[in-house]
Amino acid sequence: MSSTLFTPYKLGPVTLRNRTIRSAAFESMGKDFGPTRQLKDYHVAVARGGVGMTTLAYAAVCRSGLSFNKQLWLRPEIVPGLREITDAVHREGAAAAIQIGHCGNMTHWTTAGQMPIGASTGFNLYAYTPVRGMKRREIEQVARDFGTAVRTARDAGFDSVEVHAGHGYLISQFLSPYTNHRHDEYGGSLENRMRFMRMCLGEAVEAARACGMAITVKHNMYDGFKGGIEIPESIEIAKVIESFGVDGIVLSGGFVSKAPMAVMRGPIPIYTMSYYSPLWSLYDKTVPLRGVLFPRRRQEIPGRPERSADLRRGTRQPRGHRPGAGLGIRAGSDGPGARQRPGVRRKAPRGRRGDAKRLRPPKLLHRADVLRGHEVLQALLQPPATDRRRTQTPAVMKREAITPCGEHTAAVSGSGRSVGRRGAVAPGSAWALVTGAGSGIGRCYALRLAALGYNLVLAGNRREPLETVCGEILAAGAGPDGGVRKAASPAAGFRPEVRIVEIALARIEAAAELWEAVRREGAAIDVLVNNAGIFSFRDILQTPAERIERIILLHDLTNTQLCRMAAADMVRRGCRGHILNMSSYSLWMPFPGLALYSASKAYLRSFSVAFAKEVREHGIRVTAVCPAGVATDLYGLTPRWQRIGTRLGVLITADSCARRGLRALWRGRRCIVPDWWNRVWIPLCKILPMWVLRPVRRFTMKFQK
Repeated sequence: MSSTLFTPYKLGPVTLRNRTIRSAAFESMGKDFGPTRQLKDYHVAVARGGVGMTTLAYAAVCRSGLSFNKQLWLRPEIVPGLREITDAVHREGAAAAIQIGHCGNMTHWTTAGQMPIGASTGFNLYAYTPVRGMKRREIEQVARDFGTAVRTARDAGFDSVEVHAGHGYLISQFLSPYTNHRHDEYGGSLENRMRFMRMCLGEAVEAARACGMAITVKHNMYDGFKGGIEIPESIEIAKVIESFGVDGIVLSGGFVSKAPMAVMRGPIPIYTMSYYSPLWSLYDKTVPLRGVLFPRRRQEIPGRPERSADLRRGTRQPRGHRPGAGLGIRAGSDGPGARQRPGVRRKAPRGRRGDAKRLRPPKLLHRADVLRGHEVLQALLQPPATDRRRTQTPAVMKREAITPCGEHTAAVSGSGRSVGRRGAVAPGSAWALVTGAGSGIGRCYALRLAALGYNLVLAGNRREPLETVCGEILAAGAGPDGGVRKAASPAAGFRPEVRIVEIALARIEAAAELWEAVRREGAAIDVLVNNAGIFSFRDILQTPAERIERIILLHDLTNTQLCRMAAADMVRRGCRGHILNMSSYSLWMPFPGLALYSASKAYLRSFSVAFAKEVREHGIRVTAVCPAGVATDLYGLTPRWQRIGTRLGVLITADSCARRGLRALWRGRRCIVPDWWNRVWIPLCKILPMWVLRPVRRFTMKFQK
């Protein structure tokens, strides 16, 4: 069966035999800023494997742009060595490309021959070195170096060049507001920050067209952290890149010095990495290959037949084995088993860091990356929008990019969708699921989310209260106990879709049943609020086993499973979703009678904080809200005592708790305790002595239930 993937493709003036390209991932196989036989053998093997084009990575355009000794520096002296590589690749029927760039502040004096330079003066914590901001004449010279590097690449026989404008290197340092703090024409607004990129691309594209070469640009869709480039600015940058007439845009993301894990995605090939590691000889036993990290198939290593046999057997060599021994590779040569020449000082830290960059795992596209790339490409294909919101400043667009998912950002979609304050979406464009929504805090969460433009799925164990809340939402009304003000709603007049799911959540299979019910309703959940809870104030010895099971199942198991299912669905859809878990202030209170309730809520908080770190790279935010006393029916207080407690400041209203919880969720807080005075008392609650607890316990025994 034929596939389009293996049909010829025309990339600018170059015709590839198929549509596969070996990406520009740094090999770390150079030596003294030049090519080696090892680098040649590697790319020849890739070409022999059948790719349309292979790309040599991370070649510096000038001396100041070098990061490692094993990196290429494009200059006339290495043209003959590069010509050998390109000729060998061409003999295998593939095209050859080279990636050019400048590392900026990602270097040292010993490598660059000068103090590291960058967009702005500062200190690079990644390389532990001071950085000097570039002068205007240096900026102009580096831009010209890009054109010179393209012409050098043509002399070396390359068919295409890729300009590296991402990952936090020099061009990316000018583009990102995180590293560009200049106050001249190269800093400030997005247009000014793109000025250096325009200069470099102008020189490179002009030289490539004169030489008959194809040219592509590696572009950051996002930097991977708050305060860097986000999708709205990325789209504008991509449009400028396209205006230069480049032949392709390589979509990537991440910032090596700030968010390296946004660059290095996918499973880590530890076994393959260890083959090139100087620590190889320390392995003293055979270890079988296993799982997807080490596929059970024949793997051939160019020029290393004995290591290929080891990979087929799935074993490591015993202690004392040196890769390259017996192959004619002497000390100080280019091979993987090479040793340092005597008398030559070796910089171990830089070598390690260089190896780490070289041994980066393959860039496997995550679905979220594919969707972000789709947004960029769609924006490039659309005609210029007439909406005035397209002229917003970069600061405004960056703020919009961190609002909840749904059809919410006019700067991304270009469809004129309006955005209110943080948390609002275009009415009806996103769905929210709220458990325990029949009363109290859950009801207020539902009202506020509806006011922000969300369609709702309300879940609870009794249908009547849920229908009452549904009626309030559809009527756009506010409750008597501090409900949402209509004037605060950007979606005033909006009648959301509301689905009701009556379900008992304190069961093992409850989460799966609820999620299946949500799927049947056709709702794609963008915001999940795990609010349902059971309050228990009773000694463990007096608590029935059935009640213990219900509390743990509801607070811990059901919420954990819902978080997992919701996050997995958000990742699958490429959605920047939000998850809010209602914990409790009591987790810091070792109070008799609260052991079960406090422990289950402590788990929920710890889980939320750790889970937030796990899903952060997918753009999902998780927040744990730990309120103290809330004026609800949860504690069995009468309305009168609830009002008294609120006036005294001991309790807060349910709506105040919901408002602060959502605000923390939109801001990306992992844990919040509403009201500052409650946070002040946390250290004291942790160390309450027993001589204080005993009289309190005697007084409260009669209230236990």
